[in-house]
Amino acid sequence: WNLFSFPLVPLNFAGFPRGAIRSLYRWDKARRRWVALPEDWTDFEPGEGYWLEATRPFEVTYLGYVPLRDFGSPLSPGEIRPIGVIGLGPLDPSILCRALNATRIYAWEGRWVEYVEGFGGGIKELCPGKAYILERL
Repeated sequence: WNLFSFPLVPLNFAGFPRGAIRSLYRWDKARRRWVALPEDWTDFEPGEGYWLEATRPFEVTYLGYVPLRDFGSPLSPGEIRPIGVIGLGPLDPSILCRALNATRIYAWEGRWVEYVEGFGGGIKELCPGKAYILERL
């Protein structure tokens, strides 16, 4: 399983390699759960987080540009939000926590790793291409 994002708006994304993906999910904020995506798997939003179950390792290369958008409104108490870093460079987790009123950030590294605002943790930087789950307690 991989928690990933697209850091750029894709201009020429042709899809994932055939047979490389078993399932793909996005977060449905209204239903507060992960939902399966249709099998064309080509319509992604930069800055959104997705769960992908791969059948084998692969890489994706595409042309794109940095969108003019932000991370959205601050989190409400009890809200969780999967996000991805937009752009080409890493981001300090404390900056994102302050900007969105998040108290924790989680990353999947074969196991859950977390960053707690004000205390730190195992996540030292947020990297483009990966996705993270923000939480506000």
